[in-house]
Amino acid sequence: MSCLCQAFNEQSVRLVKVYGRGFYSGWFRNWKKAIEKFSDHENSHCHRQAMVQLAQMSSSESQPVCALLSKQKAEEQKVARKCLLRIFTSVQYLLRQGLAFRRHEETEGKFKRLLLLRSDDVPELKNWLLKRIDMTSWKIQNEMIDMFSHSILRRICAEIKNAGPFSIIVDGTQDVTGCEQESICVRYVDGLQPVEVFFGFVLNGQDNW
Repeated sequence: MSCLCQAFNEQSVRLVKVYGRGFYSGWFRNWKKAIEKFSDHENSHCHRQAMVQLAQMSSSESQPVCALLSKQKAEEQKVARKCLLRIFTSVQYLLRQGLAFRRHEETEGKFKRLLLLRSDDVPELKNWLLKRIDMTSWKIQNEMIDMFSHSILRRICAEIKNAGPFSIIVDGTQDVTGCEQESICVRYVDGLQPVEVFFGFVLNGQDNW
């Protein structure tokens, strides 16, 4: 009869004489006292140590530490993506409606108030907004606005490229300070429908798309 200790306690040979060589070495013949010997060995330090090592081995094989960390990281990334999506859609809504994002008091701006309102339906968003990493600051807001702007420009450029011939319309004017401001528009034909789109302003040689 082979014992579990033989597999998990090879380094503890010195315990064999104390806790029973028969169980450790793999042979046992005194079956008249088998129940008594089994109970003694089950309570021995050698057997308990082997059971602890088996439990640790089984736990590490089923869920290694690296796997647990990867799973936790994946859950955090999933929550982050969900919250970022709510932030981007909030920016998109305000831009589409032509509403201002901020006020003199940052917490009273439409952007912050909209996020707080949406966080009632998305509990993860409320907790995520309380983190030290601020994804709603004015710099982040401006960066998101630029991303939407560039995305629209790329889509318009793709439509113009597919349409073929196009024309550029440039019109300039000066304000009361004498600062020159020029508007850039592009006209093209989509099928049989003429389309004219506004690209942006050029102010004193600087783009303001």
